[in-house]
Amino acid sequence: LLVCSFFLCGCMEKKSDTDKMSQAVSLAKQGDWKAAGESMQEISQKNPDALPPVLLQAIAYEKTGDFDKALDLSRQTAALKPDNFIAQYTFGRLSALVPMRRSEAFSILEKAHSLKNDDCDTLILLCNLGTLLKHPRTIIYLHKLRMNKKYTHSPALYYQYGLYYAARNNGKQAVIFMRQAARRSGTKNPELVLNAARCIDRNNFSAREALNLYRFFVNSPTSKKYPALVKEAKQRIAVLK
Repeated sequence: LLVCSFFLCGCMEKKSDTDKMSQAVSLAKQGDWKAAGESMQEISQKNPDALPPVLLQAIAYEKTGDFDKALDLSRQTAALKPDNFIAQYTFGRLSALVPMRRSEAFSILEKAHSLKNDDCDTLILLCNLGTLLKHPRTIIYLHKLRMNKKYTHSPALYYQYGLYYAARNNGKQAVIFMRQAARRSGTKNPELVLNAARCIDRNNFSAREALNLYRFFVNSPTSKKYPALVKEAKQRIAVLK
């Protein structure tokens, strides 16, 4: 969204506002969301029809802990801009963070997907939400994500499939995909390996497979960065072996 907004800075009426918008985006990239939000509010007041400053202001509210304002502002923007992908995506993403709004968020994100069907972030959110909701169309979005060249052989894709089958209590398929996720991840993403082990272990799909993945995580050279997680994995190894 920051990248999109940076390229949309030209929508401001005055060059001075365009410059302020660029500065606000830079502040946001640096993590100074309070200052960025204040700048966005000033810019949006001068340019009420400009979308980027309003959406970035919503994100600034989210980042600074005022989630209700963030959600409300994104809702207003989505209502005013029903055919704008960024507006729908932002509203859907924020709505997905509220457990009671997940079904509504899924519909909003489906609308965002219809506006930009090649956006991977939207597809990932639809897969995550769909898995939680056990939505029948989840598998469609998983297959679409798989067709994207960026994710065809991605460990994250196989992990998503594993979660999908785990939620449907299909242990055999869940183990197959979690194993593939771990193998493709290798030492690059030890946390994904640990999460795969947790999923198999928690659902009692295969003690042997969970044990192998816990050991793989513990023996990974990069796992030393996560001492608390290594301790957790070792405790489960002691129970399962």
